[in-house]
Amino acid sequence: MIKSKPFPAISDNQKLVADDFKRFSQTFRHILLRKVPTAQNVRFIFNEEELKTLFGKGESVDDLVALFRSVSNRSVEGRGIYHDYLMIPFDLTEETTVVALFSRVDPLFNKRVGDDWLSDVRNEVRDHFLLLKQARIDDQTGLFNSSNLYSILDNPLATQPVQLLVVEIPARSGSFQLVASHLHKCVLSLQTCIPEGAITHYLGNFVFAVLIEFQSENNKSKLANSLIAYFKREGFSRIHVGTSCRGRIDSDYVSGKTGRQLIDEAWTASRVATKRGPFSYCDFGLFAHPEKHPLVRPDSNLIRRLRRLWQESEHFCLVHFRSDDAGYSADQIVRPHLKKGTIVASETDLLVYFEGDSRDTILEWTENIVRHCRDIDGNKTVSAGVSCFPYSDFKKSEIPHNCLKALAHAAFFGDAGVALFDAVSLNISGDIYFSDGDLVKAVKEYKRGLKCDKINVNLHNSLGVTLALMGRFASAENCFEEALKLDEKSFMALYNLGLGELDSDRKVKAIAYFKRALACVVEEGMDESVLENDLKRQIGILASETGDCQMALDYLLPWHQTCEVTRLAEGVAYYIGKSYFALCQPMKAMEWLQRALRSYEYDDRAMHLLGQVYFEEEEGDDIALSLCQKSAELDPDNCVYRLDLAKIQLHCNMLPEAIGNLKQSLKSLELRTESQLFLAQSYLKIGQHKRALNWFNKVKSVNGANSDLYDNLKLCLTG
Repeated sequence: MIKSKPFPAISDNQKLVADDFKRFSQTFRHILLRKVPTAQNVRFIFNEEELKTLFGKGESVDDLVALFRSVSNRSVEGRGIYHDYLMIPFDLTEETTVVALFSRVDPLFNKRVGDDWLSDVRNEVRDHFLLLKQARIDDQTGLFNSSNLYSILDNPLATQPVQLLVVEIPARSGSFQLVASHLHKCVLSLQTCIPEGAITHYLGNFVFAVLIEFQSENNKSKLANSLIAYFKREGFSRIHVGTSCRGRIDSDYVSGKTGRQLIDEAWTASRVATKRGPFSYCDFGLFAHPEKHPLVRPDSNLIRRLRRLWQESEHFCLVHFRSDDAGYSADQIVRPHLKKGTIVASETDLLVYFEGDSRDTILEWTENIVRHCRDIDGNKTVSAGVSCFPYSDFKKSEIPHNCLKALAHAAFFGDAGVALFDAVSLNISGDIYFSDGDLVKAVKEYKRGLKCDKINVNLHNSLGVTLALMGRFASAENCFEEALKLDEKSFMALYNLGLGELDSDRKVKAIAYFKRALACVVEEGMDESVLENDLKRQIGILASETGDCQMALDYLLPWHQTCEVTRLAEGVAYYIGKSYFALCQPMKAMEWLQRALRSYEYDDRAMHLLGQVYFEEEEGDDIALSLCQKSAELDPDNCVYRLDLAKIQLHCNMLPEAIGNLKQSLKSLELRTESQLFLAQSYLKIGQHKRALNWFNKVKSVNGANSDLYDNLKLCLTG
């Protein structure tokens, strides 16, 4: 008899769950209020504590809690009434009930309404809720779909500034099951690293849309770059992110966009990102309006005016003054104080050309001018960037652009900052391009910086990180090793060499590098968030994966306690549970694995391991079987899942099913011997002695196999 295989879908959209009443609370409330028009408000109550928090210590809270308990326990049929409150329960499972609490209901309505009518309304509303969920949730991933995204973006009441990220995480070619498994891993990783408040949608073909409140221009690339870094660490081969923004008051080109426009722009940006490397990002605003970039090249008219000045010169300096506030111009502030140099105005900025003076002299003069302007009126300050010729291999025509890079360098000193263009300026300009997702330009800046200063450790590290994102791993590793030669305690070099070992699946070596990096963090007193949010977490996870489970707990438990309750923090629950399981502490393992599943209900790793705990501790064969079956459905090519599921099926006398899974697990060379032994046992149980003996004879070595099972089978089959 041929048994059908389950379709590899992640989500189950055929029923309502408690989270639906949170995700769609506004729409569900609107539907209910139309059915009970005499009520002024309705809330969804999930537990007694929520009700107590809502009403505080008022006189009615005890009566309402008692009524809630009666309604949710089904001891009151259909509804619960208390003065002008009405409770209607929605039973989701035997253990779960969500209660709709109507407030300020017309007392006459409460008195006269019949249970039959309310029951019909509840059934009709439940069907409406389910249809709404099915229309807004993607069946395969359990995430919101494009219909929900358009509904949010085209809502005329939505006024807050938003940023939309279109994230493409392509799969390697393979079977439909492999592709479905890749999709599941994408969803799991996104659920882990997307911040609270962001709304994730699945648009199809491994394209996701993340909607988040827009905060500032300075931080608009932060989420995109953190996503790229996280997915690279998790072993994904490619990720492309495109972004667009809407609703910023300070930018005309982003206001008044429709949902369609916003999605089209973010999608266009993601297409540009695909051409920038395997791990790449593009913002539509900068792509469509390059003139707004802080390092946009000076216009040709300015270059022509300056060329007349430096045409015959062999040595000159250029100073670029810019106001620190758009409300006033550098020209009007600086010009009255200039007694030497040739002035070249550029819109609101001011450039001053000097022939023959040394760079130290010009730098000192510039600092004096900036200080003098600040002393006269501290509310109107200017910053300045200084660049001189000759310097390294830069052409004369590049000096004005170098002044802009020096201005970006000066911005690190705050208002009234001054910087002389050098290798550090190129590191900063490279970082700006890197943050924008323009990796090619970033590499050029870092390389030119190294021409100016070959022993700059930061430049070697920055270049290595960028090359790694472009898929040039060998070149990246050379950069990190060069940085480590220059500074054996370079945190970034050690950290990135650890990431390189992780990319090559050399986890033990990665742990060694990360430990050295962590020692540098502690010794140098670096930013605590680096220590907590990355190194300790990564060391703990890798220790769990390599089998050093006590080390894993030593790192992960303190990190989890000090870290805020976030999705990233909950993402380590599986590894803590796995470590407790390996250390023979099943109850603690169960607690953490259940926590992992509460965080993401489709985590096949947590499902599988939790099933093993239930089975080994005899906490319920049916639960163990269900969990292991679901994990095998989510990752059908995982031979470990197949073998462990077969063991439970053998215990439950589901012999044909066990044999099918054991044959699947034979694909793994590491599991082949154990699978052959269990196949022999399975055929022996169904009375096929010859087949059992045939599988037993295939076992060539019992090293690492179940020796007790081997001995028992040998006794039964060979006497």
